[in-house]
Amino acid sequence: MSFYYFTDPGGYRPTDVIPFVRIVPWLDDLGRIELTGPDGKVWFTRSVSTHAPVLEIVYPPEGKKLGTGRNYTIIWRGTDADGDQLWYTVLIRRRGEETWRILANRITLGAPTISEDEFVERVYMDPSSARLGGSEFPEGDYEIQIKATDGVNTAVKIVHVQIVKPEQIKTYTLTVDSNVGLKINGSGTYEEGDMVRVRAPVEELMKGFLGMLGGKYRFNRWTGAVESKDSEVVVQMTGEQTVLTLTALYDENYTQVFLILGIIIIVVSAIVVLVALKLGRKPKPPPPPPPPPS
Repeated sequence: MSFYYFTDPGGYRPTDVIPFVRIVPWLDDLGRIELTGPDGKVWFTRSVSTHAPVLEIVYPPEGKKLGTGRNYTIIWRGTDADGDQLWYTVLIRRRGEETWRILANRITLGAPTISEDEFVERVYMDPSSARLGGSEFPEGDYEIQIKATDGVNTAVKIVHVQIVKPEQIKTYTLTVDSNVGLKINGSGTYEEGDMVRVRAPVEELMKGFLGMLGGKYRFNRWTGAVESKDSEVVVQMTGEQTVLTLTALYDENYTQVFLILGIIIIVVSAIVVLVALKLGRKPKPPPPPPPPPS
């Protein structure tokens, strides 16, 4: 069996498989959908689960400005309470248009893992999501739609964005540091609307001799662009201030240092005492000489 599908340009081309749509009545107690051939052979089957997928668009956020000529990655999270595999479709259209353009179709990788550069997660850098090339679209207002389906139940989310000239997008400079000299990634230049996830180590050994003895820096809180006691925070690039600083504040913890030094002092003191006792002990007198022979 073979099929033909139409391409523009090119006309009709042969293929072994082709998609089709068939609307069937819905029953509340439906358990499984089967596609059966004329000979009774089941060609396709799909179990009907109870829950619809839960979908969230992570990037871009609502109202985000995207620059013409720049490339972006659309990121989402999808889950299903039934544990079903999910398929994702990503579409875009200009505001007011009726036809959606497909950016990615039938993605089956599940919810993408946000790419992580050590302790920094930049939500628009995930390689397993759908890419949007700003050079492919003229300036204007657009809608991005993502669909998640388990084969029967479907969730849909839409976010509105603007594609504008790059010079119309405000940029922000973020500097991430700590009060004890620890290097924490996250510093860089970002666009308005970007969200930067920054994670500070909860504990870190001190450098040098104190670190060898167990001296640690223990995370206390963030201050600056975000005030939080959580070691992981999200900094959103928004507002009038375009130069942002985020500082991780650490406390110095010498508990183990004092414990080890105390043990060392006790051991050394015990050795000194033992040596002193040994040196201070009078030697035994030699035995008396034997009596002379008679």
